[in-house]
Amino acid sequence: MSNQTIADIIAKEAATVEEAEAAGVMYRDLSEVTITRGSARTRTLQVRMNDDEYAALEALANKQHIPASTAARDILREATRQPQATPTEAIERIESALKTLRGSLAA
Repeated sequence: MSNQTIADIIAKEAATVEEAEAAGVMYRDLSEVTITRGSARTRTLQVRMNDDEYAALEALANKQHIPASTAARDILREATRQPQATPTEAIERIESALKTLRGSLAA
């Protein structure tokens, strides 16, 4: 059993958040996140990516402290979120997001 107090745990978490902010990393607040396994999300999409694309997606996910699949879902949801978007516009936004991911790999 650990001898850490709640105050120690909170202090450590606060330091982690401050370090992430100082490094310019988006630290995701997970307090409002709901686990969705077994819920209305029943569809699975398989996407083939090359090594560079996948590495860029993983890097983005790591910066946000989330799984790569969640980062990919966030990108897809953002690209298709606007109700007035045509399929062509949604595809263009997805391609733009992939271009951004590739750019982060080069950085």
